[in-house]
Amino acid sequence: MFESAAVGPRPPPVDEDFARASLEVAEAAMQADDGIDPADRAAALDAARRAYRRIAVEGAAPAGPDISALEAIQMFDGSRPAIALDGDEIPLDDPALGDWQGAAVIHGAEIARLAAAACLISSGDEALGSGFLVADGLIMTNRHVLEATAEETAGGWRFARETTAAFSSADQRAVTAVEMAGPKPIGIGIDFSRLDMALLRLAPRAAGLADPPPAPPTLDVSGAFGAPPALAMDARVCTVGFPIAIRDLSVEAQSLKLFRGKLGRKCWAPGLIDAMPVTMPTDRRKEWIFGYDASTLPGNSGSCVADLERAPRLALGLHIGGVTQAGNFAHSIAAAQNHLRAHGLRFDAGEPGG
Repeated sequence: MFESAAVGPRPPPVDEDFARASLEVAEAAMQADDGIDPADRAAALDAARRAYRRIAVEGAAPAGPDISALEAIQMFDGSRPAIALDGDEIPLDDPALGDWQGAAVIHGAEIARLAAAACLISSGDEALGSGFLVADGLIMTNRHVLEATAEETAGGWRFARETTAAFSSADQRAVTAVEMAGPKPIGIGIDFSRLDMALLRLAPRAAGLADPPPAPPTLDVSGAFGAPPALAMDARVCTVGFPIAIRDLSVEAQSLKLFRGKLGRKCWAPGLIDAMPVTMPTDRRKEWIFGYDASTLPGNSGSCVADLERAPRLALGLHIGGVTQAGNFAHSIAAAQNHLRAHGLRFDAGEPGG
C-alpha cells in the first residue's frame, strides 16, 4: 500500500498556551491507552515538546520532523483523533476524542452503522487494506488493494490466494469475483489521473449470525439532479478503516508505533475537507480528487470518507492514500458515478427515484 503513517492536519499557528494544552491532553490520552509502550509514549511527547518549543517559542516555521512529531501528537490531543472502536461503537469516554466528542455523541448511531459496513480485506493471513459495503454482497475498495492480491489477465482477474472481507470476527466472507476495477493499473504511488477504485463480489453471509447484516451507506451524487453539493471546503468528514502493520516502522511512522496495540481494529477518524476537486494541479483533467486532513494510517486504503455535516451515512469519497506532511486524498464518488451506475448502486436520495 502507498499509505504514509499518520497523515493529519498541518500544525496550526500555536503559542505556548496552545502547546501546553495539546501536550497535557495528549499525555493523558496516551497514559489511558494500555497498548502504547511507555518508551514510545515518552519519545513521542519529547519530540512534540521540541517541535512546539521551536514553533511557539523560537518562532521557527513548521518543517520536516517537527510536522511529523505534531501529526503523531494530534492523534491524541483531541484535534484529529484516530479512535479504535468498541465493536462498531465509539467509546465516548476516550480522552482523545477532544473537540470531536460532540459529533460522536450526536451522530453515534449513524457512525456505528457506517462502521458496521466497513471491512478488512486480507489475502491469506496478510491484511491488505479496507473496504466498505455498497450493495448486498458488493464492496468498494481501491484498485491498488485488489492488485495486492490478484492479477489482471486477458481472461479476467486471477487471485493468488483466498481473499476475504471481514466485517467482524464472525462475519467474514470470501471475495468471489471482481465486479469492476479502474481501467488502468495503479502500482506503487499516487496518480490522480487513474481511477483507483474497485468493486468486489462477496460470497453470501453465513446463516445464523447474531448481529443483523450491515447496511451500505448512501452514495453521494452531489450537484447532480439539482441536489446541493455535499463537498465543501472545511466541511466535516470522517472515515472508518483498519490500520495494519507494515514492515518498516521508521521515524516517519512514529504515530504507527503509538497505535501498535490497535492494529487490525476498526478505527474512526474525523477531519475537515482541505482541498476541493480542480484545486490540485495534477487533478485538473479528471476533477475527481479531494483532500481531507483526518489522521489516517497504513491500511486506510479503500475506506469510506463520509459526511459528518449532514449524516455520516452519506459516502462522499473513497480514500486512496496519504502522504505524511502533505495530506489525504480521496476519489469523489459523485465525480466517479458514471463508472458505478451500471452496477445497481444506491445513490443519494436527491436523485429522482433514489
